[in-house]
Amino acid sequence: MKIIFAKYNTERLPRYQTVTKIVEDKDERYVQKEPLGNEAKKHIETIHQNYTLLKSTYDINLVKPTKVENGLSFDMAEGKSLENILLEFLDNNDELKFQKYINIFLDFVDTMVTKRSVVFKASAEFESIFGKLEIDEPQDIIKVANVDMTFSNIFVNKKDEFTLIDYEWVFDFEVPKSYIIWRSFAIFSGYHFLEVPNLLKRTIDLDYKKYLKMNDYFTNYVYGVDKKYFLPQITKKNTSFLKLDEIKTAKEEYKKFMQLFINSEKGYIEEESIKINFENQSSIEFNLSTKPKIKSLRFDPLNDYCIININNIKINDEIYTDDINTNALCYEDSIYYFDTNDSQMYLDVSKFDHPEKITFDLEYFHIGDEARNRFSNIYKKILEKKSQEIETLHEDVNQKSQE
Repeated sequence: MKIIFAKYNTERLPRYQTVTKIVEDKDERYVQKEPLGNEAKKHIETIHQNYTLLKSTYDINLVKPTKVENGLSFDMAEGKSLENILLEFLDNNDELKFQKYINIFLDFVDTMVTKRSVVFKASAEFESIFGKLEIDEPQDIIKVANVDMTFSNIFVNKKDEFTLIDYEWVFDFEVPKSYIIWRSFAIFSGYHFLEVPNLLKRTIDLDYKKYLKMNDYFTNYVYGVDKKYFLPQITKKNTSFLKLDEIKTAKEEYKKFMQLFINSEKGYIEEESIKINFENQSSIEFNLSTKPKIKSLRFDPLNDYCIININNIKINDEIYTDDINTNALCYEDSIYYFDTNDSQMYLDVSKFDHPEKITFDLEYFHIGDEARNRFSNIYKKILEKKSQEIETLHEDVNQKSQE
């Protein structure tokens, strides 16, 4: 038996930590999912139960799980992932085929609807995982909800039939259909720098702010509120041959942090800045009560490459609504792409008499090499946009010349 690929989910809470392997045995390949500890054995059993629950509720294709000594075994799915299919059509600018498979996906999710056009009422089980969700508009509801129907988890065969290869997160209570659709598009667009609204030619009610908050609760459910199992930013090695002061210097060199510079009268001074160690926090608060009259602030989200989402910025609990100047490569709504390890965001706070504190509510989508690997696709998009702008300018010049 030979392991071709392995993905370890060690950043989750221990009860959800698993490893997924692609294994080759006698010229046959199959997938194995195993718990990484005793606490996760129940989660593996739940996955097997999810298969039975989905299969008995819907007429859909699922890769069948088989119980083995160390966990579950699955046959390899036939065809290609929906994610790769969509990316291929985008690369070829084939909008018709791209939209065709988007529609197939939307119709596929729609087959699971159990209630149509009703006001959603969250159950206690729902709120324990996704938080409170208040939507007055009528919704289509899915009772047995697989919330992880991402495009990478769907395989498409030659007959354009869908097969779900992963059903790890299935809940036996009501969930709005639009959240499941939103999450699939949000993950796809976040990984490949695409705008969700531009992908949807059909009218779909997607409340981004509400669903983003709902998704934060779900993330806390899987990873924990404090994200304590996220990989540390320093990979410890045997440094017994180093002196103590050298060890301290090495640790400081690789430590990731956020930094706030305060411009009072002297400009931005390193010695008067405030540093906070980076631990993938979702909320960061800086105390400004001891600082003199402040003209402006410079917030450095991370001393490394990063892609972040700023939900809001509050000064003295008042939401900051003025413009933000930044050295980000680009930004889309509240998502900023920093292709530098010296990210900077400038805020004018001169209208506040005496700021006591500033709070950043944000998410780090990707950091370090993971973020840097995604910029090639972004550069391509920017170049295409610039080329279109230049072409438009040429057309304008030619028209002026004729006039």
